[in-house]
Parts: sequence; structure tokens; C-alpha cells
Amino acid sequence: MIRTIAYRIILSLLVGVFIAFAINTPRESISDTLFTVLGIVYSIVMSLLITFSTTNIKNTQYRKKIKVLIREKIRFTTVDFFLPVLFYTLSCLDSLSLYRIKPIHFFIGSIVISLSSLIRVFFYIRKLNDDIEEKIFEEQRTNP
Repeated sequence: MIRTIAYRIILSLLVGVFIAFAINTPRESISDTLFTVLGIVYSIVMSLLITFSTTNIKNTQYRKKIKVLIREKIRFTTVDFFLPVLFYTLSCLDSLSLYRIKPIHFFIGSIVISLSSLIRVFFYIRKLNDDIEEKIFEEQRTNP
């Protein structure tokens, strides 16, 4: 978990540096819009994770494994939301600016990384749900 958080922070900083040199100073409306989109995507993904049901899975070993995976995704999804919040808090401190690189660049970088990660989790949950439904359908077909 610590490694993943460090990886996301480093990636956010690198993307922020890239944004700083690609775009001089982004407008605040861009960061506000991206943060709003992040909040919406976080809410959707978290609701999918929380409401994920394993009741139709008969195999207890598979059920436990899936529950562990879901809990892990919930933790990482929460990290993916709160890292941009941390960078947003830091972006309020103008004294942290270095030459062309400002804290807002890191904030936008963290949003880009978090959004890509949350979208990946969304597709992961969708695929997991489809795979489970397919497996249950196959089992019901072979065991009438």
C-alpha cells in the first residue's frame, strides 16, 4: 500500500512537471472542472465497489478472494481521491512555487493520475462482474 501511494505521488509530480513546461499556468477553471469530474468518477466507482454483491457465488474460497480484491480496490480508490485533495491543499500555498513549476501543476497532475486509475478500476469491476455472471450462468447450465 505504501509503495502504491509513493508511486502515485511520484507519478503525479512527474506529470505536474510535464504540465508546467507544456502549459505555463493553467486556468483555475480547468483545475476546478477536473476536480469536479474526479469527485463524480470517485462517487460512481465507490458506489460500484460498495454495492458489489457476492451472494450468488457458491464457492467460499472464490467469494473470500473476491471480497479481498474489492476491499483492496476500495482502499486504492480512496487514496486516488485523497491525493488530489492533499495536492489541492498544497496548491493554496504560493510559497512552494519553483521557477515555472507551481503547486497547481502538481494538483492537476495528481488529478490526471487519479482519474486514469479510477477509470481503470471502473472497467476492472465491470469485467469482474461480467466474468462472475458468466461463470454462474455456466454452472447453472451444467447443474440444472
